[in-house]
Amino acid sequence: MKAMEVSVNGKLIRTYASDLHALLRERGLLFNRALGCALNHTFVPRHHWSRQSLHAGDRVELLPPRAVV
Repeated sequence: MKAMEVSVNGKLIRTYASDLHALLRERGLLFNRALGCALNHTFVPRHHWSRQSLHAGDRVELLPPRAVV
């Protein structure tokens, strides 16, 4: 598999990940923490991360949990 460029929180990176789950694992993110993800401005539920393919030019946003006051 060859590397491609995607944007993660506005920063262009090169990745070999073929899906969202692999990208998060490659970036060293802990899966036991609360984390939300959006791909090209569309929320992706956690149980779909491993089925969500990535393509060159995709925009991934990592969304930390927010406290509601």
